[in-house]
Amino acid sequence: MKAALVLVVLLSLVLALSSFAKAPLEVSVGVEHPQIMPLQNQMIDTTTNERGVGILFVLQPANGTPWADFLDEHPTLQAIWQMLPEDVRTRAAESIGKKIVSFLTVSVGSGGGIEIATFPEDFTGVNGVPATTTMGEYKVIFAYLSYERTDGDESRCWLLEVDFDCGSWNVIPEVPGTIVASTAMVFALIGYLAIPKLRRGKRIRL
Repeated sequence: MKAALVLVVLLSLVLALSSFAKAPLEVSVGVEHPQIMPLQNQMIDTTTNERGVGILFVLQPANGTPWADFLDEHPTLQAIWQMLPEDVRTRAAESIGKKIVSFLTVSVGSGGGIEIATFPEDFTGVNGVPATTTMGEYKVIFAYLSYERTDGDESRCWLLEVDFDCGSWNVIPEVPGTIVASTAMVFALIGYLAIPKLRRGKRIRL
């Protein structure tokens, strides 16, 4: 009887502990508009389900000087970059290539959450100026590390998991309807200014 009671207690304990098991780290990144006009801002949202810190990269469709050469000038970026596993750094570096890079550090509290950033206003340029002036595809990389603090000491953490997600948007030229409307307005103005002169010229010849 006692053995059965002990077994029931152990099973109950296992079930109770399993209900508090930590869910796998989930990271996602998204943009508000898949297409924007030159000089228009872009809203970028990041979502995580665990406490941690990450880097949000934006790669502009233009080549710059090697971005890694500037890591010493950005200690926070360098520190988080070095914390990432080598395979994550390698994959991110291959995606970045020689593109102009801007970044933003993202810190999320216990339980995770959603953070929203505005490009280019909230970002720091690494090897160029953050901007949406160049037409083409802008790539987004969000690399994230979840962790737990220990003993209430901010400097002592246990690294739990690493994950990243990617997204993109395009900067496109003026839409055809806008161009047609603008062209029509210009021709209308030219006609408005030219017709009175033509009529005056006819009267003089008569």
